[in-house]
Amino acid sequence: MFVAPTVLPATETADRQARCRALLTELCPEAGGLLVCSRLNIYYLTGAMAPGLLWLPAAGNPLLLVRKGLERAHLESPQTLAVPFRSYSDLSGLAAEVGVPLPSVVAVEMGGLNWSMGLSLTKNLGAIRSVAGDRILQEARSVKSAYELEIMR
Repeated sequence: MFVAPTVLPATETADRQARCRALLTELCPEAGGLLVCSRLNIYYLTGAMAPGLLWLPAAGNPLLLVRKGLERAHLESPQTLAVPFRSYSDLSGLAAEVGVPLPSVVAVEMGGLNWSMGLSLTKNLGAIRSVAGDRILQEARSVKSAYELEIMR
């Protein structure tokens, strides 16, 4: 059985998510949330090193969509709602099921996707328009919290 070596404190993940939401409002005011695609940024916002996607709505609980290792994601990030998913076509339905539906405009971490994945995501989002959300994550991560500074020391 896997045991998470460290679990990010719930206050740390909440602060990081709040910082991203504030930047979302500032940098992409038309977007109703941020879709995070890279494992590193998913870890930054949840503490889980899960392969998949993180839907961080402008308001409401984040949703971690996990391709593999759901049990591990629950151990690494017990405060984050994590559900299994197989395809980008499942994204809208799963988000709606848990009460955080996708809006008409979504900020997407474009740097976390390769070309074919980006095309597939765009196709499966249908009428939902995506805008670049990479700057939100870059700016949020550039400011270190007391927790991060202590780890760095």
